[in-house]
Amino acid sequence: LVGAYFVSGTGTALSAVAIPWLVLVTTGSAVATGVVGFAEMAPYVLLQATAGPLVDRIGLRRTFLLGNLAAAVAVFLVFLLGELGALPFGVLVALVAVAGAVRGAADAATTPMIPPLARLARWSDERAVGLYSGANRAGLLIGLPLAGALVAALGPSGTVLLDSISFLAAAVLTAVFVPAVVVSRPPEAEAPH
Repeated sequence: LVGAYFVSGTGTALSAVAIPWLVLVTTGSAVATGVVGFAEMAPYVLLQATAGPLVDRIGLRRTFLLGNLAAAVAVFLVFLLGELGALPFGVLVALVAVAGAVRGAADAATTPMIPPLARLARWSDERAVGLYSGANRAGLLIGLPLAGALVAALGPSGTVLLDSISFLAAAVLTAVFVPAVVVSRPPEAEAPH
């Protein structure tokens, strides 16, 4: 899970740079660039904060898997439609909003998996949380400058393609290496009489 989260977090950092850069290069508009950045990050933050009930229904591992797969498809469509010259601005905004929303829900599902996976691995919660937190920070630390280097080397479109592959890789790592876990819930408080 830590490896998958690192790959996924790196992909999120790539998105945060490559997609707005792609918009700036193709439209020349700083306003459009800002709108696209907001359209990706606002649903990400909103769903990360509010997706708990949805995650409970779908399941932690399944939410992470589906979220990363959906993000891979949405970001790949940004690449593909952009390459075909068939990416109207409204479609781009919708695709990045979808990618942000499903990534937010996927990330909301990872934290509750840490304690049961730590018990399964016979690790302390502190060790597992430290590795998980480190993976998140390392993904940002590496992903942001990597995005700049990739944009310079491959262009924004090629970087967006790699970004979609990173989300797919995170889903594959999870599917292969992360077992389904059951999160124990505290007993419900009795209603006052």
